[in-house]
Amino acid sequence: MWAGRFAMRKLMALVLVVVMAMALAITVSAAGETYDGTITVEDTVDGQTYTLYKLFDATIVEGREGDANNGISYTLPSGKTLADDNPWFTVENGFVVLKAGADITSDPDAFRTWAENFGTANATTLTGDGDDQSWTGLTSGYYYITTTTGSLVTVTSIMPDVVVQDKNNPPSIDKEIVSTTSGVVGDEPANASDADEGSNEAATAQVGDTVTYKITVSAKPGAENYIVTDTLSNGLTPCAATGVTVTGATVTTDYSVDVDGQTITVTFTKAYLDKITTDTDIVINYTAVVNNGAVIGEEGNGNTAKLQYGHTPTSSITPGSETPPDKANVYVAKISVTKTDGTDGLAGAEFALKNA
Repeated sequence: MWAGRFAMRKLMALVLVVVMAMALAITVSAAGETYDGTITVEDTVDGQTYTLYKLFDATIVEGREGDANNGISYTLPSGKTLADDNPWFTVENGFVVLKAGADITSDPDAFRTWAENFGTANATTLTGDGDDQSWTGLTSGYYYITTTTGSLVTVTSIMPDVVVQDKNNPPSIDKEIVSTTSGVVGDEPANASDADEGSNEAATAQVGDTVTYKITVSAKPGAENYIVTDTLSNGLTPCAATGVTVTGATVTTDYSVDVDGQTITVTFTKAYLDKITTDTDIVINYTAVVNNGAVIGEEGNGNTAKLQYGHTPTSSITPGSETPPDKANVYVAKISVTKTDGTDGLAGAEFALKNA
């Protein structure tokens, strides 16, 4: 039993220094006493959801109140049992202890799945707004926090009032037009409003032109479940899946591509995302052809890209958040010509239009 408790103490020390794709937070109490505990997430990320799960009850062994790391005992909450095939914890003499050799940091996705199924979710979820957000009225225990960002958080205290910090910003996406066969990148009608004038989010082209696009995903450490979806208007025919590439990455091993009608979907593998340990730009390249269904005029022929990422509060597989969509527009012009004798149109007049 004491070996197991020592392993749990080692875990608690580890939690304080290891940055993981989740947070473990402890509120503790002296024997027979229950704290009205608080867990605060500092600098919450706008629009992200934070969910708190209680895994175990916790008390401090009597006489060791001043030594929180060494004096904590963990027990199963009422009605909870640990399955024998659980790879992390077991119960010895009524206390929850780490199994020999168990390491919850070795597979955080698996631990998250187990914790979300085993733990009891707090009735209150936090929605990020850039400020600190807190859960209050917590009983002493061993807690687990998930975020829809999939980003990295760390525990800063294990005393009753616990503070954790979501240190990373969500990923972002930027869509650009690189070139067109005969048009000009950065050109658009003066009264168009769908793209920034003079930017690479707009271009002119004519029917039959090939338009080359670039999507840049600003990925963050702890990246999870990245899926890029680009939806093209009917005036643009997307290339085949083989024409979609990711700079420096290998199809199948690092990502997969699906082209379904007007939608291009690029899904990144876990193995590829796990290699991202610093802020990284992921660049996706592809082309589309302006077809006979193209809209003429200032409305343009747009396509909108977005990134889904992170995980839902109850799943480590399904993306739980998405970036705002980023749009690029291709404008196609129509020229009307009338030849007159000064006042009236001339019947039978013929014209030849040549590209300058």
